[in-house]
Amino acid sequence: PIWCSCLPRMSRISCLSGWLACVALSLATVYGDSSTTIYPGLYPTTPHWNDTSGTRIEAHGAGMLFDKVTSRWYWYGESKKTNNLSDHGVNCYSSASLAGPWTFEGQVVHQSMIPVPTGGSSGPFVIERPKVIYNEATKKFVCWLHLDTSGYKFRHVGVFTATSPTGPFQFVHAMQPDGIPSLDMSLFIDPVDQQAYFIRSCNNQYTGISRLTSDYLNSSGLISNHSVFEGMALFRHPNKTYYAITSHLTGWSPNPLMLYRAEGATLDDPQWVNMGNPTNDKTSFNTQPTYVVQETDRNGQPYFVYMSDNWVHGGPNGLIDASYVWLPIQFEENDVVLKPLTSWDLEDPFAPPPPPAPSPPPPPCPSAGNMLRLQPCNASSPGMQWSLEPTTGKLTLRGSGLCAAPIKGSQLGLGSCDIATAVQFESDGLVHMNNECFDVLWCGQEPCDGLLVALYKCGSETGQNEHFSMDLSTGLVSSQAKYGSGPHCLSAC
Repeated sequence: PIWCSCLPRMSRISCLSGWLACVALSLATVYGDSSTTIYPGLYPTTPHWNDTSGTRIEAHGAGMLFDKVTSRWYWYGESKKTNNLSDHGVNCYSSASLAGPWTFEGQVVHQSMIPVPTGGSSGPFVIERPKVIYNEATKKFVCWLHLDTSGYKFRHVGVFTATSPTGPFQFVHAMQPDGIPSLDMSLFIDPVDQQAYFIRSCNNQYTGISRLTSDYLNSSGLISNHSVFEGMALFRHPNKTYYAITSHLTGWSPNPLMLYRAEGATLDDPQWVNMGNPTNDKTSFNTQPTYVVQETDRNGQPYFVYMSDNWVHGGPNGLIDASYVWLPIQFEENDVVLKPLTSWDLEDPFAPPPPPAPSPPPPPCPSAGNMLRLQPCNASSPGMQWSLEPTTGKLTLRGSGLCAAPIKGSQLGLGSCDIATAVQFESDGLVHMNNECFDVLWCGQEPCDGLLVALYKCGSETGQNEHFSMDLSTGLVSSQAKYGSGPHCLSAC
């Protein structure tokens, strides 16, 4: 498999019992092993999805295209979310299966393709939410994307065409479709009549839908408007009902999804009915929708795949660690549901998850490699007796010659003092290391199993799970948060 996500979650990390499985999956990722299993990037410790060269896939705000000629999926998305717009563009990856392995086909749209000035702007440009569709009449692959300036005041669409799904793409024009400033956007081809539509946030005031012209190079007038939403992903059920999965406007921060349903023969003024949040989670598993595609299980039954971005909770570094969450959409008797699956099979998408693997026996204590976690305070426990070295500032476990250090990504463990860095206890309870803070890992709305401790962005939590105090005489480092009965302390056992 090329993606890996084994660990539970909060705004943060996961469980030691899944670590060995994750290592195996990570190796499979590097070597391009193929399977039908998808591992959604739900949690900060989920290994990022890699391409066949072992390089992290950077294709955010994605659009997907299946090309009948090559029998391959093409995944178009925003390049790495750096602070430098000059290297932003559209990356393309291809695969015979949604589960990979994915081959990097190159950056098919880049800044140098956009003539300057364009619309009075000299660039470099924000390039977001690329969508590529194929025009049977012109035999062209047509790419639409949100084209903007760094302050999001330009509010245009960029249109590009190519004769191959991997390009080279050529710039056609930048415009405000139907004369309306446009931001978040998507394209949708109706599977019933093959009509192509453009849907977008109109100046962040309302959501508008337009048909595309026959060559797909322009829009032909507004046919519908609705209260504003973004991250729009449209699909049509075989029963001919339209659906739209969307989000509120909260920047990069996640929010409760909205699922809309509409009857009708076309998207002319659809009467959308709000079905609520299909995730039943206030942050929608930290995702924002980008696209929906139809797949087929091993029995030939069609189903839909929700494709989304985990923008700022995919790793310890925020947006630069953005990850991908793809989940099967489950239609129940009176509801449509998305579940936070850590893995699922394209050929059997709604199978019950396998039982968790048995946890490995705990290593001896104290021992290098032990993960740091919270346990009921016990001053006689050898795993809780810490010292703060006066010269180096390192947090050492008494009598072990070992220190608190990040040993598995951002997860804290007991490691060589050579790799440890100074720890600073602040008066407000924050414990600083490497410009981040000690933090208890949460999975959804409760602490992860094991009460693991990791480094995370300081001050990112409203509770007390980032707050600790140290008793220099006993060596106990106690959490100011309450977990079950009695105080809990930092332990290496």
